[in-house]
Amino acid sequence: MNNIIKLSIFFAALLIGGCATPDYSKMKPNLDIREVFNGELHAIGMVQNRSGGISQRFKVNLTGSWNEQGVGTLYEIFRYDDGSESERTWTFTPDGNNGWIAQANDTLGPAKFIQQGPTIQLLYQMNIDVDGTTYKLSFDDWLYAIDRDHIMNRSTITKFGFRVAEVTLVIQRGHIDLNFNNE
Repeated sequence: MNNIIKLSIFFAALLIGGCATPDYSKMKPNLDIREVFNGELHAIGMVQNRSGGISQRFKVNLTGSWNEQGVGTLYEIFRYDDGSESERTWTFTPDGNNGWIAQANDTLGPAKFIQQGPTIQLLYQMNIDVDGTTYKLSFDDWLYAIDRDHIMNRSTITKFGFRVAEVTLVIQRGHIDLNFNNE
């Protein structure tokens, strides 16, 4: 019985430790969204279903700009491998505490914005239409600055706390042709 209790405590500690957010505050380079999301950018990526299979590939052109009040706008045009397209506009507003309020035209309220060293974590919800049914999904979106011109982005998408998909993409400078070679 004593071993069962010890084993239970060990696994509980593993689960709690596995849920902790990593501390990236001392890593370099610092990711400054005013620099990263300024001008023309592009991304290529994929959506993977819960079993890891690729369910969608996409390309994105992004255009970022900042006004005199320090409010940023990031306009995104997505093109998917099935030929469909979508658009999203993010707005980044200073919160007065050296942080940001981030919201897109299709998020359900503002995103929780956490910036540490070379990372940004955005936590938000949005409605996603799949085959005529709308699902309210939660996104845990991480951006990792590799260097000044390259960002890795990984998002975990959940429903009721269960992972239903993951999105992985690479963001780089400049716009690209959004057509796929197989078109």
